[in-house]
Amino acid sequence: MASNERPISGYKPMPRSQRRYNALLTLVNIAVAIVLLLVLQADASSAIMTLGLGILAAGLLAYSSSLWGTLSAAVLSIAGPPLLNATLPDAEIVLGPWFFSMIAGWFIGSTIRAPRSEQVREREATSSELQWSVGRKTFAEDAPTTEQAASKVRALDGMTRSHVVLKHKGSRLDICGRADGALAVFHSPDTLDDDAWSMAMTPTASRDHVTVMMGSIVNSVEQRHTVLVSEAEEAARHFMASGSMSSALTWWTSADVLSIKPHLGE
Repeated sequence: MASNERPISGYKPMPRSQRRYNALLTLVNIAVAIVLLLVLQADASSAIMTLGLGILAAGLLAYSSSLWGTLSAAVLSIAGPPLLNATLPDAEIVLGPWFFSMIAGWFIGSTIRAPRSEQVREREATSSELQWSVGRKTFAEDAPTTEQAASKVRALDGMTRSHVVLKHKGSRLDICGRADGALAVFHSPDTLDDDAWSMAMTPTASRDHVTVMMGSIVNSVEQRHTVLVSEAEEAARHFMASGSMSSALTWWTSADVLSIKPHLGE
């Protein structure tokens, strides 16, 4: 049977909380630009050109999602006003407000560029995927078998292989650590909702901290917030079948789970 394994690439979806944060920062920077224009007593045409061109230029560069776009935005944030004033007739671009309008435009462009939650759900609604990391590289297998998922969990060594991700119809299961030691297991029925995460627990274990490698991040976790490889395999097998949390394990559901779980590519 042909393998569906592939290296991971592409633009990541943006959580709703990040979109809200970007919108807030956009409004703040536009407000700062307007205040500066009022303080500097810029006329209406200068204000409109400064805000409009700054937002448009940075937005387009952010939407390109390229290194050249980032570098160009950095240069234009300073060199833009004198360049435009020398090029466009009757242009009076003001540096301070221009800088803040470009920041606002950058947040707008990057937010528009990221796939929306509806697009992500539509793409993942009928799909399943297995992801795993080897060093700095991450690979994926489309439509994996249950045994493939279990084998990746058993292969975790807490060093070059310390993170496995399972996706099933919009749900997600992360397994981090080492198979011969402590494993941290996270589940979410909605990856775009930061408050929906749960964590597998061993209630009878101690509150002493153990070190768990989570991708490229070394985290200190209470032992009771970890499980054995047999339990992690059970979580993976059940998830592959239903996308839900296995009732054979104890789960802790709280917004505080994200204080333990880093954002690992979601």
